[in-house]
Amino acid sequence: GLEGAFNELVLELQAHASTAAVLDAVDRLLEPYGAPGAYGLERQPSHYYLSQELTQLEGMANFAPFLFLAVAAFLLNVVLARIVALQRGIVATLKAIGYRDTTIALHYLELVIVIVALGALFGLALGAVMGNLLTDLYLGFYHLPRLAFAIPKDIAAGAIVTALLAGVVGGLGAVRSILRMTPAEAMRPPTPPTYRGGRQMPAWLRRLVSPSLRMVMRELLRQPVRTLLSVMGIALSVGLLVLGASITDSMKVLIDQMLPSVQREDITVTLRAPVPDTDLSSFRVIEGVRRAEGLRTLAVRFEAGVHARTAAITGYPEPHALRPLRDLHGHEQHIPAHGVILTDILAERLGVVPGQRVRVVTLDGERPTLSIPVAGVVSEAMGMAGHMSLAELHRLLAEPVTINQVLLFVDPRQEANVQARVDELPMVASAGNAKRAIRQFAEQSGRSMDVFALVIALFAGAITIGVVYNNARITLNSRQRDLASMRILGFTKAEIGSVLLGELTLQVGLALPIGLWLGRQMLDGMMSDVDPEAFRMPAVIDSSSYATAAVVTVIASLVAGYIVRRRLDSLDLIGTLKTRD
Repeated sequence: GLEGAFNELVLELQAHASTAAVLDAVDRLLEPYGAPGAYGLERQPSHYYLSQELTQLEGMANFAPFLFLAVAAFLLNVVLARIVALQRGIVATLKAIGYRDTTIALHYLELVIVIVALGALFGLALGAVMGNLLTDLYLGFYHLPRLAFAIPKDIAAGAIVTALLAGVVGGLGAVRSILRMTPAEAMRPPTPPTYRGGRQMPAWLRRLVSPSLRMVMRELLRQPVRTLLSVMGIALSVGLLVLGASITDSMKVLIDQMLPSVQREDITVTLRAPVPDTDLSSFRVIEGVRRAEGLRTLAVRFEAGVHARTAAITGYPEPHALRPLRDLHGHEQHIPAHGVILTDILAERLGVVPGQRVRVVTLDGERPTLSIPVAGVVSEAMGMAGHMSLAELHRLLAEPVTINQVLLFVDPRQEANVQARVDELPMVASAGNAKRAIRQFAEQSGRSMDVFALVIALFAGAITIGVVYNNARITLNSRQRDLASMRILGFTKAEIGSVLLGELTLQVGLALPIGLWLGRQMLDGMMSDVDPEAFRMPAVIDSSSYATAAVVTVIASLVAGYIVRRRLDSLDLIGTLKTRD
């Protein structure tokens, strides 16, 4: 009998014990009994998937702040440089009366530090809110007994210091221009740029465009650096908008399309032990079962040179329809008669390519060691795994064909009855609803992704509005003398408004395609940085996300244009036309 027997052993180690040494000793002790091998906490399913989830969040938490800080540093440089240019007369006067360069430079850096410090404090508060939301999410989903969110002091200090460093780096370029400025030259108005119409605008183009548009294009072309920086600032904000929306797109494709297309079964049955494939008849006779397929999943250790990874090989019957092998693009991959197909992340970790062989150490039964050729590599959602023919797997194992997992496609009206009948079978260890499992996965990862995507979208939207408005406002401040002169010469408010807002329109028009492309590059970079071994998300951007980013940018431009136009209507012509000479 089985009195006094056990089929699972759980060990708690002493504080300074070596996990590897204990695992080796347990394996040696239980190997004669056919034990599948001992493993540590890191391979326990609950710990493994929670760790992968946290690893994914950690990757995003490392990538997104770096991206935002890089954009913020660039924008600070652009805005501060234009502020310094507008205040060159004041700076020159201060230098002429004895103020040192470093004193003036520190004044502008202090402005940057105050802005960044306020932003960092707001960011810490927002981080605390997000942290509590995610903590509540994991408490509810994983049923953790106790988990309190807290921001360690060193993390908070590191975040503030990093933000300050990014801000200072962004402002250094503008500050350097102060150090190069001589008082005598800076007290004069800037020398107008040399303009040769024939060189910068073709004659045929000059005949086609209106005088107002020619003025706009001339201003943009004779200030190429300023134009480029303005366009890039708007493009970066558009890219962030695309990134925020695309995270939800990628998760939606994974949950709504990819997982249902590769898990077509209604009920997934795990057996207590491998049984002959002929035992599928026990499931096929159940009323309501339309199709039943058996798989063999084998825990193995893949080895190639000095590289090794523990994963699973799944053997597929021929034909099979309920668990097709598909890549990230949705293309079905054929299971070859010989060899194993590895997921691309596993092949990368092992350093192997198709045509080479891998050493496969089985961790079940008699634990034979196999040498299997790599027949192909597939990029799929579910991390690290091997796939091969069920018949070929058992030929290499030198044993009859067996299965330890059954996939059932059932009549929806009979699903509850089938579930109850399956649970009664003595060979069944567990039977789960595949659709419910996908919903749980969506709840687990989808909600955390939604929170993350929402924060990125809010920040990106704020940056977009700020960039567009500041560009328009600084352009008005730098050109208000020219615009006032045009009013004196007889131009209407609408005409001078078209000149100013025409620049903004062209900048936004140039920035939109660049920003949409940058959004794609940002998403690819983030996905490659956070790609875990448990599952990978496809890098997908829906057309609606591109449209949303473009619409938000256009709306921000219209709002900024309206505000600037209101300021233009109240322009003080006499005060503006007074010179500094």
